[in-house]
Amino acid sequence: MVQKHRRERDSQVAKAAIKAAAEEIFARDGFGAARVDAVAEASGYNKSLIFQYFGDKLGLYKAVVQRCKEQLEDDLIQIMNDKLENGGTINAEQFRIFLATVIRQYFDYQANHPRLVHILAWEMVEGWSTFKLLPQAEGPHCFRNKFVKVSQFLEEARALNVIRAEFDPVLLVAHILNMCIFHVLSIPRYQINFPERDFSSPEALLQAREQIVLLVLHGVMAPEGGNTCN
Repeated sequence: MVQKHRRERDSQVAKAAIKAAAEEIFARDGFGAARVDAVAEASGYNKSLIFQYFGDKLGLYKAVVQRCKEQLEDDLIQIMNDKLENGGTINAEQFRIFLATVIRQYFDYQANHPRLVHILAWEMVEGWSTFKLLPQAEGPHCFRNKFVKVSQFLEEARALNVIRAEFDPVLLVAHILNMCIFHVLSIPRYQINFPERDFSSPEALLQAREQIVLLVLHGVMAPEGGNTCN
């Protein structure tokens, strides 16, 4: 029994090290150019063990993406559940606080996980060709279902004049997420254009995050403050 537990612990340690190394390689090279040999060298585990655990390169990529996805959802799930699943009444000010909190959490996650941002950038360049091959989660863990829930909530807010009527809720969610991702992704470019400034410092990231919050809130909230949103 003790030996079995030791093997399980060793397996967990090995998988974690392999996924961490793979995340770095996929972020640096993209899925197409990444090599399992490089992952093996970076992790300190041989290729045969990697294939034993993950099947192939796509299986390893799936594990890396799922790992990042679960980390992000752990940060956001409580915020979403409090409003989207537990119900309750929310007015314009409460909606403003809710939306600002979601933006801050999402921005902070992207800023603290630049490798994930780079992986997403590679996917964008390649037309999300590898993401299309990944099996989609079902039920409450499905990203589309979560996205739809948020969009439906924004649709209710729009119907009650909490947010401006001209906004498409689906596009609004997508644009908010992309603003956070593209800012983090563009920091090296900003640094080239304005070398006298440090865009990656904690203070600069805080300023950028709050500017996105203000931009979204001032742009989407209805002028009159709206009604009560359930």
